[in-house]
Amino acid sequence: MRGPRRHLALGLLWIVAGPGVAGTIKLEPGGQAYVDQLETEARVHTDALHSRLARADMADVRVNARALNEFRRQAGNYTVARFEYSYEVDGIPRTLILHGRSGKPLDTIATIGRSKMGGSRQPSFGVGEGSDDSGVVRPGSNAGSSSDESHAPRGRYEVTETELQRDINDSDFYPPDDSEAEPLRHVRTTLVRQGESDFEATVDGNYNRANDAELKNLRYLDKEIREHRVPRGGKLTGIVSKSPCVSCSENIDLFAETHDVNGTIRYLIEPPAGQGNAPARMTDIVAESRRSSDALREIRKAYNNQALGKETSWMTRRASWYGEPTPRDVFPGSVESSDLILSKELCE
Repeated sequence: MRGPRRHLALGLLWIVAGPGVAGTIKLEPGGQAYVDQLETEARVHTDALHSRLARADMADVRVNARALNEFRRQAGNYTVARFEYSYEVDGIPRTLILHGRSGKPLDTIATIGRSKMGGSRQPSFGVGEGSDDSGVVRPGSNAGSSSDESHAPRGRYEVTETELQRDINDSDFYPPDDSEAEPLRHVRTTLVRQGESDFEATVDGNYNRANDAELKNLRYLDKEIREHRVPRGGKLTGIVSKSPCVSCSENIDLFAETHDVNGTIRYLIEPPAGQGNAPARMTDIVAESRRSSDALREIRKAYNNQALGKETSWMTRRASWYGEPTPRDVFPGSVESSDLILSKELCE
């Protein structure tokens, strides 16, 4: 969110809440200390895709090399994000742990994979779809014809009722959300309907960040706060497998200011595709973060090859979220996040 709308929102916040209430969420690069937990996050999402493909309706797709390559590509590219929101209720500490990934629902990914098999069958996208795993729509994407998607602007991924219901149905393949009564509560973040959250992706040309992992987590948490399931004014700690783009960074700032939330989100810096020598201004922190990103990518690639290959034993996989808290201190000192946020074209 940017421009007049952003300034209006902040202006209203200032009038209603008064000075001194806005929080701050710092964005900082992370390193090796985050690789294991991000790997755990990624495995749960890969296992969910595996379980979806294990169903009988995908039997022909599971033996098709082109389709399997597409599934492995999707599983290797999506961003994973784990946010921990800590707060108190009646003096009792509580934590809501949000698990998010970028990209489309599993049924949509399955349809995309089927389209790679050849022949006349094509994926059933909404208007402007045909994007990559994180919802970035590339120029030249095909339009679809679903009735509830027919008015979507070209070049955007729209959170339609069809996609939202598919995302809800994905719960069949994920660990169940914990009860709201649990002091340590794990949830999978799902798509949120238009109007149920004030935080929206920044749209610029053919790029839209509607289903980035960080934004999905923020919108879900915002909905929880708006519906009084959790209070505002808590602490947010997060880890993300890729650098935040401009859209997510702006929304993180606005979320902190709107809900008086403080905290830190750390991320791994993925080298842009095709980049040669590292920039001369690269610090030791950035270099370590990139090495950690490379290590995570190789670990994910190996697991995806095992879980989504022709020789795989296709059976439903049941997983659980792990409850270990994220590491708090990775590097001595800090880095100005504004110097490290990638442009929208590079944050894939």
